[in-house]
Amino acid sequence: MKETKMITLDIGCGNNKTNGTIGLDRVRTDGVDILCDIEQSLPLKSGTIDKIIASHVLEHMGNVIKTLEEIHRVLKMGGVAIIEVPHVRSLGAFMDPTHKHFFTIMTMDYFTDESAFNYYSHARFRIMRKELKFKPRWLQWLFNLRPEFTEQLLGIVPVKANIYWVLEKSVAGKMHE
Repeated sequence: MKETKMITLDIGCGNNKTNGTIGLDRVRTDGVDILCDIEQSLPLKSGTIDKIIASHVLEHMGNVIKTLEEIHRVLKMGGVAIIEVPHVRSLGAFMDPTHKHFFTIMTMDYFTDESAFNYYSHARFRIMRKELKFKPRWLQWLFNLRPEFTEQLLGIVPVKANIYWVLEKSVAGKMHE
């Protein structure tokens, strides 16, 4: 039996491509294998990718919904997207003048079947993991017991905070017309 190799993309990798991945970016650097404008479309066939890493990429996109729909399109059913972005209350979210969008722990909920607002997109994911990442790390476990509570009611988000999601591709929903 022939063993198939898992295909992993590192979208927006720049010079920091994850080992063993195919690097995509709109700017040519040493880590980039495929030069493309991620916001327009990914130059890949639908349902061909096992895993996508998008670390500190979505905040730079003009159209986050279209970008997530492209991620959804190229992932195999059950494929996984690992996404990390700065938290909206983090200084890191606002200090970079190229950031166009800001995120909370519940942003990716819009791409689930359970969301009351999932009509914005047909892309559907199952959230396998979501957490706030920050320093000091010894407090991180406490704040992630109920991250929505931490974020909304207490507003306790340290100065340097990121949001980390692991999303599994599920069946695409239908757009409301």
